[in-house]
Amino acid sequence: MDTIVLAVVLLSLARLIWRALGRPRVVIHESALQVIGLFDRYWIPLRCVRGVDTGHGLRIRISGGDDVPVFAFSNSMIDRGKTVEAAAAEIRKALAGRRADQAAQTDQAERVKRRIDWTWWDLAVIPLPVVLISGVFGLV
Repeated sequence: MDTIVLAVVLLSLARLIWRALGRPRVVIHESALQVIGLFDRYWIPLRCVRGVDTGHGLRIRISGGDDVPVFAFSNSMIDRGKTVEAAAAEIRKALAGRRADQAAQTDQAERVKRRIDWTWWDLAVIPLPVVLISGVFGLV
């Protein structure tokens, strides 16, 4: 039983670590930014971006007054050698170059899209709280 509990805990922790350290990133496309976070992903057309804020971690300001938090460069271990300011400067540079190309386009149908991002592998996280609670009550 101990081996099974240990395997469940290790599998759950491995998936959580992947979600926190390996997955979050910002991908700069020709017409949009794709922000992949811990549990969701955003598709942000460049014309919807109003700025990049580094006050409390990295945030993309979008039209409508909302902010999209960027976990990948928020002073975490996954900075991959970049500081928050360096990541913001890289995003600003990409925005400046590509927004000029899109200034002639006026398609208002494009909006910021957010979707929850789960896979079957994320079911591996579910047993972790069950095992921990069972351990607290002495069931395991």
